[in-house]
Amino acid sequence: MNLKVEYKKFPGRKWCLILLFASVDLIIHLLTNTRYDLHRDEYLYVAMKDHLDFGFMTVPPFIGIIAKFSHFLFGHTVSGYRFFPSFAGSLTVILIGMTVVELGGRWFAITLASLSYIISGIYLHINFMLQPVSFDVLFWTLALYLSVRLIHRQDPKMWIWLGIVLGLAFQNKYLVALLYIGIPAGILFTGNRKLIWSRYFLYGCLAGFLILLPVMIWQYRHNFPVVHHMVELQKHQLVHVSVVQFLLDQLIINLNSIYVVIYGLIVLFFYKKEARYRYLGWTFLLVMLMLILSKGKNYYSAGLYPVMFAFGAYALEKYTFPLKGPASGNGQPVIRKAAFGYRKVLSQLLLLIPVFLFLPMLPYSLPVLKPEKMVSFCKRTAKSIGYVPVRWEDGKVHELPQDWADMIGWRELGSIVTRTYQGMGQSDRKGCTIYAENYGQAAAIAYYGKPKGLPEPVCFIESFLFWAPDNLKTGSLIYVNEDPTEMKIFFDSVKEVGRIENPYSRESGLPVFLCTGPHSDFGPFYTKKVRKLKNEYRRD
Repeated sequence: MNLKVEYKKFPGRKWCLILLFASVDLIIHLLTNTRYDLHRDEYLYVAMKDHLDFGFMTVPPFIGIIAKFSHFLFGHTVSGYRFFPSFAGSLTVILIGMTVVELGGRWFAITLASLSYIISGIYLHINFMLQPVSFDVLFWTLALYLSVRLIHRQDPKMWIWLGIVLGLAFQNKYLVALLYIGIPAGILFTGNRKLIWSRYFLYGCLAGFLILLPVMIWQYRHNFPVVHHMVELQKHQLVHVSVVQFLLDQLIINLNSIYVVIYGLIVLFFYKKEARYRYLGWTFLLVMLMLILSKGKNYYSAGLYPVMFAFGAYALEKYTFPLKGPASGNGQPVIRKAAFGYRKVLSQLLLLIPVFLFLPMLPYSLPVLKPEKMVSFCKRTAKSIGYVPVRWEDGKVHELPQDWADMIGWRELGSIVTRTYQGMGQSDRKGCTIYAENYGQAAAIAYYGKPKGLPEPVCFIESFLFWAPDNLKTGSLIYVNEDPTEMKIFFDSVKEVGRIENPYSRESGLPVFLCTGPHSDFGPFYTKKVRKLKNEYRRD
C-alpha cells in the first residue's frame, strides 16, 4: 500500500493568520519584559558570554552564545537579553501553525492551536526570560514538526534534518536526550516502523552525533559535571517532586487548553484514520514516563505540548464539528445549515474557553503586578487554586512565586558592592577581590559591576568555579555571605558595609562585608581550597 500523501503549498491566508498570531505573541513579551530585573539564572547566562566554551557546569554552550549575540546587537540591557527568548516563542507559534497545515487543518485549527500556546501560562513565562528552556521548547517543536512531515510525506530523508535539529538541541539543553528515545520508539510502536530501517535514519543519527560531539568531549574532559549537577539536583530539589504532584502540575500549567491535548490523545489512540500519527501519542507517553521515573520538574515536559496543541486542534476541527454532509447527486458535499450553526457556536466557545480560563491567572505568567500587589494577589488566589504557584523548590510555601523573588534585590546588591569598591583607595582596589557565596550573587555583581570597572567576582558555585583564579592577590576582600566567621580568622577587620533590604527578594537580609588586613595564611588557604574543588572536574 502506497502511503505517500500529496500536499499543497501554504495558502496565503493561512500564512497571514499564522504570522499574525506569532506577532501577537512577540508583542506581548516586548511590552512586559522590562517590568522586573533579570532573574538569578539570567545573570548567570549573561556572565557566560564572557567565557564561551563548548560547555558550562550545568548547561551546554548555546545559551551563552545567545547572550553574546544579544549583547552585540542590543548592548547591556534587560530588554536586549530577553529579546531572543521572546522571538523563540513567536517562532514556536509559527511551527505550531505549520504543523496544523501539514496535518490538513484550516483556520479554526490554526487559531485554536495558536491560542493554546500564546495564552498558556507556562509558555508566556518561559519566553519571558533568557533561559535554555525557551529554546528547548522551540527545538522540540521543530523536531516533532519534522517528524510529522516524515510520517505525512513518507520521506525518510527527513531523518537527516531531524538528526541535525536534535543535535543542535543538545547544544542547548541535555533534556532533549529524552526525545532521542521518544520519537524512534514511538515510530517503532506503530505501522511506520519501516522508516526506521532506512539508511537515512543512520545518516540522521550520524549528523546529530557529529553536532553534539564537541559538547560530549568537553563533558569528558571535565569529568562530566552534568552528572555532578544531576546528583545535586536529585538531593536538594527533585527529592521534593512526587508523581501525584507532577501529574497535577501538568493539568495546572496547561489548564486553559488541556482539553485540546486530551482530545488529541484520544484521537491518536482510538481513531483508525489517524493511526499513522499514533507515534505522537506514544512519544508523549514515553517521555512523560521517563520524566516521572526520573522525578523531573513539572516544566521539563513543556516541549511536548505545542505539537499536541496542533494535533488536538486539527482533530477537533476535523471530527467534532464537521461542516460537510454526505455527497449530493452531483457528487458535491451538501452543507448542513443546522450543523453549521451548531459548529459556529461551539467553535467560538472553544476559542473563548482558553481566554477566560487564563486571564484571571495572568499575573502568575507575566510580571504585570508590582511585588506588593503580587503578594496580595497570591493570597487571594490561594483560596481557590491552592499554594502550588508559591511553593518553591525547597517544598515550602512563600509569599511570592520563586521566579518573582529571584528577580528582586540584585540591583541593590550590585550597588552596595560597587559603592564599597569605589570607596576604596586606588592602591587598595588593585589587590581587592570580590567573593560571593552563590552564582546568583556573583553573576549579579558582575552584571552591575563590570561596566563600572569592578573585577569579576570569585565564586565556587556553578561555572564560576571554572573561572575562579588559582591564586589571589594579597589585598582586601569584599565578602558576600551570611556568615563572616571564617573570614575573621584571616583578616584583621571584618566590617558590614550593607545588606539587601528589599523584603520581597529571595536574598533579603543578605549582608556584604569589607575585610581588610589580610593574614599571610589567607592566600595559601584559598589556593588549596580552589585546587581541591577544581580537581573534581579534571581528568588525570
